[in-house]
Amino acid sequence: MKRIFLFLLATCMILVACSDHEDDVTVVTEPEADYTVMLYGCGGGNLDASLVYNLSQAESYGYTPRVQFTAKVKYSASVQESDEENYGGTRLYTLTEDGLDDEKVAGQGFRLDDPQNIADFISETVKRLPAKHYVLVLWNHGNEFSIWDQPVAGSYPEKVAGREAVVDDNTQEGISIFELEEGLKRSGTKIDLLYWDVCLMNMIENLYQVKDNVSYVLGAAHLTSGLGGNYAQLMYALDNHPDVLEAMKEYVPATVTNWNNAEGAYNGKDLTLCDMNYMDEVVQTIKKYIDAFVELHDDLEPGSQDDLGFDYLTGTSQRNYQGEKYTYYSDGGLLYYFYDDCDGYSYSSSVDLYSAFNRLGNNMLDGHLSGLATKLRISMDKMLPVRSCAGVPNYIDRVSVGLLWMDQRHFTRDYSVYELGFTVPVFSQLYSMLKFDQVTGWSRFLKNNMRKNVSVRETENGSYEFYEIKENED
Repeated sequence: MKRIFLFLLATCMILVACSDHEDDVTVVTEPEADYTVMLYGCGGGNLDASLVYNLSQAESYGYTPRVQFTAKVKYSASVQESDEENYGGTRLYTLTEDGLDDEKVAGQGFRLDDPQNIADFISETVKRLPAKHYVLVLWNHGNEFSIWDQPVAGSYPEKVAGREAVVDDNTQEGISIFELEEGLKRSGTKIDLLYWDVCLMNMIENLYQVKDNVSYVLGAAHLTSGLGGNYAQLMYALDNHPDVLEAMKEYVPATVTNWNNAEGAYNGKDLTLCDMNYMDEVVQTIKKYIDAFVELHDDLEPGSQDDLGFDYLTGTSQRNYQGEKYTYYSDGGLLYYFYDDCDGYSYSSSVDLYSAFNRLGNNMLDGHLSGLATKLRISMDKMLPVRSCAGVPNYIDRVSVGLLWMDQRHFTRDYSVYELGFTVPVFSQLYSMLKFDQVTGWSRFLKNNMRKNVSVRETENGSYEFYEIKENED
């Protein structure tokens, strides 16, 4: 009897323990929505009409329970002053069955560049509009990595200089790649698709900096159309494809075609999707190429034909809008610049990474570099599963991503003389903070790239030689 009693007692205790445990179990249900799109941007001084246009595109597609849409934006100072009731302060839009719900949630001085504000927008949206996948759109102006990409500041009420991504003319600030990285980390949510709907930001330096916080990145290495993305098309693609990759296979070519139809094909444009799962593989291949490339460059005797020939190949044949030659000019330049302009401070330029590495290896008849470029193409084809371009030269069979290419005198320039208040007055110090440079050491080339304007001429014996173009020569 005692044994039976003890057995029954033990059984009851087990049952009670199991019952108590089951009461503590929280049943997690999967969100019904496939996507939540979070747009974060600003009118930036001259893009307010385009911002309204893009928001209206999303609204015109209409509410769908599969794709939720919200936007936290600010309009330019002049627009806010002209219509405080509808455009004043910081606005939060949410797409509902009745259209875009509009709420003023903060003042005009709200700091879009503060990493904590970026993180809060993401985390609060995840709670408010849960979904299986999250899309973060950075909407506004953009630029190549430059001196404006300052690291995370200690106190955001005070003025700090930021890059031209989501530039806010109300506070005169923009988001640097370091601030974006920090905001993504603090949010606690891995973004399924980061879409920077801005100019020039699809560079390997920017992509590698945020690789651990996002699954896919969509963006342009060229200037982005003033139309912005096609948000009705985006809603449609997401609405019909629960898988991000399949949705982008529909969205990307349709959007570039839309730009072409509206603006013509005379200026270069692209939209490229990057799968971050292959980022490390690609960057390791890039490192091998850079190691060999730097060794080759450092072995060139200054002023020799090989040295002048190198500058001839790595120049640019492009001219500015006034028809003037760029700072670093060559009729035989092989590099394809997405945009080459000098703003008076940065002198930064972004070239097509794959095209540059491939064309240099082949034209220098360097089989090792050419072979590494081939391996890079194979890896990049996996990393860039969807891409579309228009208005580019015929020799650009594919648009990859940008890579910074600049002259040594600008790379090591001391910006403190301009009294801009930067914490890092030398651009080379800022570039060395990038994870990409820490892995590949690309700055080894940039800090020694003392470029010359070079042309070629026929000698008396009928051969050809390279020569440096002096400043007073055409």
